[in-house]
Amino acid sequence: MPLDPKLEKFTTVSPLLTNYSWDDVRSGVGYQTYYLIESQDSGGKDYHLTTQTDYSNTAVRTESGSTFDEDFDLSTFALAQEIEGTALFSMCLKTISAATPTVTIELYKWDGSSETIIGSASVLQRGADTVSMIYMEYDVPYTHFSKGETLRLRLEVEQTSGVAVWFGIDPANRADGNLSITTTSKIHIPYKTNT
Repeated sequence: MPLDPKLEKFTTVSPLLTNYSWDDVRSGVGYQTYYLIESQDSGGKDYHLTTQTDYSNTAVRTESGSTFDEDFDLSTFALAQEIEGTALFSMCLKTISAATPTVTIELYKWDGSSETIIGSASVLQRGADTVSMIYMEYDVPYTHFSKGETLRLRLEVEQTSGVAVWFGIDPANRADGNLSITTTSKIHIPYKTNT
């Protein structure tokens, strides 16, 4: 016997199936990976954090006797968020023997007009005519983000001598003759899952 048509518009089954990683639930922290990317329009270049592996405007940056110092911003949060734990950052860097670049990363809470530092890490890379990976981890204290606020990563690659250093900011990981390992730079942010 068919179901009464008045009852067909109701169901006891949820139309959504929500899945969680048991490791995230158990630890209370879920990591989100963000890639560093460059965009360009008629107003110039801009830098972002993205979860997508899109093609960057520039795959590889070269610094020689200069400093790359840019803010990579995430889109504003549509809902309140909380982070706490260990942030993980990695990038590929090519140096030659006379190069000694310093790589510094700083994480900020950004509300559109002011920024508050959350954490930072720095490493001096000794030149060795090689391509290598830089991996930094640092503690992120409990930080609450309200709707409309965002996360900002400041990346500074300082190479004061006239010798070149190369690093990648391409989520799509395009091939490059200088960076044979990867052209992708990324950060893993620890979001709280038990709130």
